[in-house]
Amino acid sequence: MKQKLMTKQKGKLPDGWKWKNLSEVSRIFSGSSAPQDRESFDNGNNPFVRVSDLSKYKRTSNLIQVNNFVTDDCVLKEKLTRAKKGTLLFPKSGAAILTNNRALLGFEAYIVSHLAAVEPFEDVVISKWIYYYFLTLDMLNYCENPAYPSLKLSVIKKIIIPLPPLSEQQKIVEKLDKQMAEIEMMKKEDIQSNSKCQKLLASFINNEISKLDCDEISFSEIVDEFRYGSSSKANTLELGYPILRIPNIIGDEINLTDLKHTDLDDREYEKLSLKKGDLLFVRTNGNPYFIGRCAVFNMDENKYVFASYLIRARIRKELAVPDYVNILFKEGKGRLQLFSKATTSAGNYNINTESLKSIKLKIPDKKTQIKIIEKYNSMKLHITNVVVNQNKKSNAISQLPQSILNEVFGKYEIPEEV
Repeated sequence: MKQKLMTKQKGKLPDGWKWKNLSEVSRIFSGSSAPQDRESFDNGNNPFVRVSDLSKYKRTSNLIQVNNFVTDDCVLKEKLTRAKKGTLLFPKSGAAILTNNRALLGFEAYIVSHLAAVEPFEDVVISKWIYYYFLTLDMLNYCENPAYPSLKLSVIKKIIIPLPPLSEQQKIVEKLDKQMAEIEMMKKEDIQSNSKCQKLLASFINNEISKLDCDEISFSEIVDEFRYGSSSKANTLELGYPILRIPNIIGDEINLTDLKHTDLDDREYEKLSLKKGDLLFVRTNGNPYFIGRCAVFNMDENKYVFASYLIRARIRKELAVPDYVNILFKEGKGRLQLFSKATTSAGNYNINTESLKSIKLKIPDKKTQIKIIEKYNSMKLHITNVVVNQNKKSNAISQLPQSILNEVFGKYEIPEEV
């Protein structure tokens, strides 16, 4: 099987470097069956590492963060596979291979059978040299059948690795450590910047609302009617009326992707037809983030209806601009009140018409509402542009590690065998 890196290889190794089979520089083995009893013994000093623990690997600290659990069966304990500190671990079977997770053990631990282990011979290779090299490899290339991925130890042993002298390995690894730490710092700063952008709109709206010289009133005072949607079965055959469901409301506005239809009689349709300015709320969801999400209906009137997991609030337009109310429930304190009034049942989060009616909102004159809408839209456009540029930066940062590693490992032509 031809060994591949993520870029083309074209050059010979520098003087003093050699190509080696992985089996020449390390011991390769796999784990054992995980114990059924995961209660701790020996004061919890015997961690057991699973495939899922690899995703918790901290590159900056070179430790897998795991919960300690093992069997208290001493006979079984002797049959378990134990890996030394500094051993490289990666999945060797199943879909986990596709994740390309690799991790170095920061302590001795038992490992499960779905893990492959590479224990370096310390007199010839540094464990992190193997780790960084493996980050450039797509392990799927070493599976006989990519549709049912599985790595054989005999194949892993034949992986070819470039090997400079130990002193040079150490220098390169130290440099890579420093670069990777800098990238991690960039990622953290990037995440913080994105988080700030997400909070700006809410902060802006709350500040604008706090300056309003008007009393709070109940949401019910500016709504003609609250109504739950239809529980009639939806279809994909375009039979009946187009019906808006939770998937059509979870964005910032109504999205007609995955639109379905439902067949209603005239009486039911009259109750559930949507008019411009109607505000639709998601009333139940397993994800608390989606609860209370809302959107203003501004599409063709007397055409669409809505499903039972939504609540329609028909705004009294002589008192309130629907887009203003929508902003209060998206970014302002109205949303916080919704969260506080939500209930849970059978794993779902719920709001109802009574909780909606009791929410307190500041509703100034319509001229002031329109000014706030204009300010909000202007700021939202600006933040959207910032986020677009931030996403480009995020993508560039995410590509840095592979670019750096390929600069070290990816410029050499790998031989068929050594």
